Amino acid sequence: MQETPKRPRGRPQLRSDEETRRLILAAATRIFLAQGFGATSMEAVAQAAGVSKKTIYRFVDTKEHLLEAVIDTRSEALRSPIGHDAGADPEGMERALHQFLQELARLVLSEETVALNRLVYAESLRFPEMAKAFYQAGPVRNAEALAAWLETQRRHGVLRFGDAMETARMLVSMTIAEPLRAATLGVAPLPTPAEIDRRVDEAVEIFLRGCLVRR
Repeated sequence: MQETPKRPRGRPQLRSDEETRRLILAAATRIFLAQGFGATSMEAVAQAAGVSKKTIYRFVDTKEHLLEAVIDTRSEALRSPIGHDAGADPEGMERALHQFLQELARLVLSEETVALNRLVYAESLRFPEMAKAFYQAGPVRNAEALAAWLETQRRHGVLRFGDAMETARMLVSMTIAEPLRAATLGVAPLPTPAEIDRRVDEAVEIFLRGCLVRR
């Protein structure tokens, strides 16, 4: 007689880990923005996400790492366009760079990102580890992705510059720093999509004027 397979004990898993993580990060974002970092508890995030605290701790081990995961997930999509190697093709390189800076600017110069910046700036002295996590997950990783791509273009002989990371930081700052600062302080509105596109066009043109290897 063939033995009937036993059913596993406990409730069947209703969601995938990916979906559970998405719910946790969405809930964390809402509560961070509504209550601030200091007032946010893991219990509140768990309740808002419809999971247990134990489930949250499967994915992150501290509240700082939870904020880092929120920021890193927002930045994740940026790494694909700049990851494409255009080879020794100046036009392909320019398109890839333009796409990356445009998507970066639209992500950073958004209401939610500005709100997250305000939250971090307001609480950075009380929670320095939170500020470090935010900085690492957003500005540093985005600049690292761009720097690696710039280095590839330099090896192809398309671009010339000094330090890749410093060049990446300067290029990102030229694109987003001033409108982000003004919006975070509330002294100017966020730029429109058309204004963002014009700013990206200018940044790419200025950069290539100094760094493109002329043939």
